[in-house]
Amino acid sequence: MEQNPTYGEQKAVRKFIGEIMQGWHHRCQHPYLSGIDTKLILLDFYENHYLGMLFEKIQPNIDKVEPAERTCAIESLKEYLQKLKEISRRMGIRKNRVIGLLEWLISTPKSSEETSHNGLHSLNEIKTCETNIEKITCNLSADQLALILRAMDDSRLVGAKSMNAVFRNLIPFMRTARKEHLSFGAVRSKAYSPEEKDRQVTLSMLEKMIEKIKNY
Repeated sequence: MEQNPTYGEQKAVRKFIGEIMQGWHHRCQHPYLSGIDTKLILLDFYENHYLGMLFEKIQPNIDKVEPAERTCAIESLKEYLQKLKEISRRMGIRKNRVIGLLEWLISTPKSSEETSHNGLHSLNEIKTCETNIEKITCNLSADQLALILRAMDDSRLVGAKSMNAVFRNLIPFMRTARKEHLSFGAVRSKAYSPEEKDRQVTLSMLEKMIEKIKNY
């Protein structure tokens, strides 16, 4: 959240908290992580600071396990993530990025010299992985981008289970000229009550695209 969040951003946060607090009936749990962590992972809460916190919870628990038992500890995490993946798919999230990243984090390296944590990648590697995500700069504001994505879903230009899925899967790979990191929930909330100025800018961009296509 920014220091002065808009009403739409506050509304999106309240909605997200509501989703977290829903009484999901699943028995999937791991001693290294809390129940809230499980729900955030299932919601594909792909936020850099939180991803770092997840790793900082997992790493110390792996490190304190006796070397002879470390492989079993990592296998238990793999089984936990596999169960979460199945639940996440049933929830309509075809590709859960948080689960994918955690699976990569606990994957066994090619040689023991590649990492000092016997099966876990370093926190620097995580940051490198996050930094290397190629983002596309959109020459629209977040509000205007929200209108484009909503129209894509409403017109069935993209085939997704819900509009929420459209924003969740596309926004993490996009930036604007003013913001490097966009929250899919915050951007999605802007799609419901657009200002006339943003509507006109978006329509103007679409008209330019139409002219381009006519001249192809």
